[in-house]
Amino acid sequence: APAAAILPWVFAATAPPAPSLTGDRALGWAIGAAVATLGSVVLWPMYVRSTLRTRLADVLDASADVVHSIRQPSDRAEAMSGLTAANKALHEAYDGRLARPGAGTARDRALMQGIDETARLITSLEFTHDQAPDVDRGPIDSALNEAVVVCLRESAEALRTGSVAPNPAKLDEQREAHADLVAEWCRQQLAAGNSDQVRPGVESSAHIRTISLTAESMAIYVRGAMDPKSRALRPKHGEGAQDVVTFAGFDILEPDARVTPAALLARQFTFRSPWFRTALRTSAAIGLTVYLVTLLGVEHGFWVALGALVALKFDASGTQRTAGQVFVGTILGFVVGSLVILAAGNHAWPLWLLLPIVTFLAVYTPGAISLIIGQASFSIFVIVLLGISDPGRLNTAEWRLFDVVLGISVSLLVSLFMWPHGVAPMVYRTTRNAIAASTNYLMSAYERIVDGPIAYDGSHLAARQSANQSQRAAEAFDLAYSQQGPGLANKQVMVTAINVATELNYFADVLAALSRLGHLPPSCAASGDALLAAAHRVGTRINALVNVMDKDDRRLAQAVVSDQHHGSLDRLRTTIDSDMRHLDPDAPSEIPTSEAPVHTDAGHTAMVLVFSLVWITQSVWLADQLEEVVAQIVEPIATTPLPPA
Repeated sequence: APAAAILPWVFAATAPPAPSLTGDRALGWAIGAAVATLGSVVLWPMYVRSTLRTRLADVLDASADVVHSIRQPSDRAEAMSGLTAANKALHEAYDGRLARPGAGTARDRALMQGIDETARLITSLEFTHDQAPDVDRGPIDSALNEAVVVCLRESAEALRTGSVAPNPAKLDEQREAHADLVAEWCRQQLAAGNSDQVRPGVESSAHIRTISLTAESMAIYVRGAMDPKSRALRPKHGEGAQDVVTFAGFDILEPDARVTPAALLARQFTFRSPWFRTALRTSAAIGLTVYLVTLLGVEHGFWVALGALVALKFDASGTQRTAGQVFVGTILGFVVGSLVILAAGNHAWPLWLLLPIVTFLAVYTPGAISLIIGQASFSIFVIVLLGISDPGRLNTAEWRLFDVVLGISVSLLVSLFMWPHGVAPMVYRTTRNAIAASTNYLMSAYERIVDGPIAYDGSHLAARQSANQSQRAAEAFDLAYSQQGPGLANKQVMVTAINVATELNYFADVLAALSRLGHLPPSCAASGDALLAAAHRVGTRINALVNVMDKDDRRLAQAVVSDQHHGSLDRLRTTIDSDMRHLDPDAPSEIPTSEAPVHTDAGHTAMVLVFSLVWITQSVWLADQLEEVVAQIVEPIATTPLPPA
C-alpha cells in the first residue's frame, strides 16, 4: 500500500499535466495498475502469506511434538531441536520484511498475531523443559496434555489445507475440567493434613496449563486466519464460537481484541513512534524534491523523488550507506546503458530484444544480489525502455544520472537534519521503556492479587502503558532490522529484551485476570508480602540488565543477582507451604470485588497462590535468559572479596 499511495502523488506533483491531459494521464495510470495487478496474480505469483502459513504450521507441529515429549523425556531433546529449526525458518521469512501481511484485514491480522504468539509458545515450552525435564505429571494432567497436542496439530493442518478447523472451545473446556480436578485434589490434600504436598503438586500441573493458554490463543488466531467461507468453520452440533480464554468461569484473555487497526494507529501518533518519524522524514524528502524539480525545471522530476525514496533510510548512517550504493549502481548503469544505446544506433529492434532481459534483472537483482547491481540494472532498464521510443540518443542516460544524484542528495540532507541517529538508538530507548512499563505492570498485577480492588485503577493504567511501549519497541526493532546494516548491533540481545518485555506484559494480563477470583485471604498475608517482594526484585534485576547494555560502564557488577533470586524463590515456596496449613478446606468464602462478590474456596485459593508463584518463577527464568545474552556484550562480574568483619 505505501508505494501505491505515495507514487501517484509524487508523479502528479513532479509532472503536472495541462488540464486537457489530466483525463488521459489518469486513464493511463489506471490501465497500468490493472495490467500490473493482473500480471502479479496470473504470471507465476508468489504468495508471501502462503509461505508464512506453511512455516507457522511447521512450528505448531514441532510444538506439538515437544508437548507430547513432556511425558516421554527420552524424546524431548530431539523435539526441542526440531522446534528451534522450524522457528528459525519462520522468522527468516518474517523478521525485518516490511512487505508482509499486516493488520489491514482481519485474516492477515490474525496470521500476524499467530506468528507473534509463537514466541510465547516457545518460551513456555523452553521454560517447562528447563524446570522439570524428568517429572511425570500424573493422570490429572494427561488429558489436558493430549488436548493441547490435538489443538496444535489441528491448527497446523488448518494453516496448510484449511480442511479442518482448530477447536479452542474444546481445549478451554478441558482446561476448566483440569482446574476442577486440581482444585478438588487440593481440597483433599488439605483435608487429609497433607498441605505440604499442595504447592509442589499444583506447581507441577501449572506448566501444562501455561502451555495450554498459549495453544488456545494460537487456535483462536488460526481460526481468524482461515477463509471465512471454509466449510471447516461451519459450527457443528454443540460447538460454539470461542474467542476468549477462561479460568474458573472468568474470561482472562481476549486474543482477537489484543491488536486492532484502530489501536495500532492510535499508538503511532506520537513523536516517540519510529513509524511517525519515518513518515515525517519521507514527506520532507518528497516535498523538497518536488520543490527542487519545480525550481530547476527538471524534465523527469519523478526520477528525482524516486531516487530520494530509494536512498532514504531510518537513520543518517543507513541513508549514507544506501546513497553510496545507489550512486555507484547508477554510474555503472549509466555507462552500460550508454554503450547499449550507442551500439544499437538508430535501430530499435535490438532494444526490444534486450527489454525482457533488463526487466528481469531490474526486478530480480535488488533483493537477490545487491542494491548496487539492482540500481545498475534498473538504470539500464530505464535507458533501454525509453530508448525504444527515441533510439540513438543519450539524453535519457544523462537525465537518469542527474536525477538520481539530485534525489540522493536530498535524502542525505534530510537525514542529517531530521533525527540523524534514526531508529537504531531508538531500539535501545524503546526497549528500556518497554521493560520499565512491563515490570511496573507486573508489579501492579501482583498488587491486585494481594491487595484487591484498591489496586485496580493503577493496574488499568499500567496495562495500557505496558502494551503501548512493548508495541513500539517491537516496531522500532523491526525497522532497524529491515535495514540489515551495522547500525543495530547485538541483535540477539535486543530480541531477547523485547521478548522479555512482551512476556512480562502477558504474565501481568493473566495475573490481573486471576485477581478477579478475589484477593488473597488474611491467612495468606505472609505469602502475599513475599510475592510482592519477589515481583519487585525481579523487575529491578531485569531493568538493571537492560540499562547496562548501552552505558559507558558496561559491567554486570551491580546488575546480576541471580543467586539471590533463586534463593528468594526457595524462601517464597517455604512461605507458601506454611500458609497452606492455615487454609480451611471446608470453608467457602465470599470475597467482594469491584464487579460482584466472588465465591471461591480453599482449592481455588491454593491454585491462584501457586500460579502466582509460577509466574514469578518464569519471570526469574526470563531474567536468567536475558542475563545470559547480556553477558556476551559486557564485561564479566568483578569478583572482589568482601573485607574482613
